[in-house]
Amino acid sequence: MVNRVHHKLFFAVLLALYLIGSKQICYAQQLTTGKWRGVLDYINADLPFEFLVETIDDNYYRVTLINGEGRIEINNAHFEGDSLIIPMFVFSEEIYAFVSNNKMSGYYIYPDDNYRIAFTAQYGKKRFDSKAKNSTRDFSGEWKLTVGGEESAWFTGLGLFVQNGNHIEGTIMTKTGDLRHMEGIVAGRKVYFSGFDGAHAFYFEGSAQKDGSFSGSTYFDPGEGTNWVAVRDPEFLLQDPFEINTVEPGRFKIDFESLATENSATNIENKSLEDKVVILQIIGTWCPNSMDETEYLVEWYLKNKIRGVEIISITFDGPGDNQNKIDKYRELMGVDYPIISGGEISKSNAANHIPFLEKINAFPTMIIVDKRGYARYIHGYFNGPATGKYYKEFDEKFNELINGLLEE
Repeated sequence: MVNRVHHKLFFAVLLALYLIGSKQICYAQQLTTGKWRGVLDYINADLPFEFLVETIDDNYYRVTLINGEGRIEINNAHFEGDSLIIPMFVFSEEIYAFVSNNKMSGYYIYPDDNYRIAFTAQYGKKRFDSKAKNSTRDFSGEWKLTVGGEESAWFTGLGLFVQNGNHIEGTIMTKTGDLRHMEGIVAGRKVYFSGFDGAHAFYFEGSAQKDGSFSGSTYFDPGEGTNWVAVRDPEFLLQDPFEINTVEPGRFKIDFESLATENSATNIENKSLEDKVVILQIIGTWCPNSMDETEYLVEWYLKNKIRGVEIISITFDGPGDNQNKIDKYRELMGVDYPIISGGEISKSNAANHIPFLEKINAFPTMIIVDKRGYARYIHGYFNGPATGKYYKEFDEKFNELINGLLEE
């Protein structure tokens, strides 16, 4: 906690020096409500995003990050002195900015990594205002989308996009989870789309090719760039997350009492879970896909907990006060089931708590345990709301499996 305070003071001093030098210091602690266009200054590109500002009371503003249909509400944006502070919801990242004449200037800060990116914003502008023109290409549908080239790809995923006029919305599914909601435009032969959820930011720009494919450049946080190619391939599918790891029924029993670290404020007794179906969720409070799965499970548990089911989350986080991160996560996500600390981030470390796994495929990973305490199903990554039909397919299969275990 002390380190985090030092980081805040350090970056606040940097901002003050920068803005004094630029003669942009602003003493009015007021923020214009409505839509803003934000920009993260990446190494070789500007990453645009939109957000909505609303007044809550005399002290706080609501800032809603907008990515197509995706919305992330932040209800504790506020001024500290002359600095506007926008905490990024459950994540540790924050925006520090000075506000003057309907403009913002400051930094997007990664406190855990002692890293920052220049940030600016302007009131009333749209995400891709300057690039808007009539569309001559169709970017809708499903694409086999490779980032980084075929031989040294960072990943090959399934692009899912809907186009209305020149406006596009969608996401990219990967074998470790989707990139969540993104939004952009098709302008002539060009395509541009971006997404910013508070923890991760993505920007893609490209052009239509003669063979019907698209290719271009993409920029991922913290600003490294590479190339991407999207081709139509109706046979391309990602592996079913329920099939990445399988387990033989009645072979591996889960010892819930051994899951938590010595420093965890929450511990679980095996006896409390007897004759119940248990969902063991392996997450990181830093992980957007974990947040999507948690949001799903919070709502699902509210409707189903009287049926003899329990949910237990075990989280693996970076350096710092992990219990404080867990408490913040529980409060903001409305979690009504236990979250225990499993230690620091590592897929192999996470698997150490589950003896029959060498490592997990992704955060989040879900293990479904039957009434006798044996692992029955493993779900290796999460397709969130941005994936549309794939999200619905997960919901249907998940409920089918749980219903079957409850009937045993």
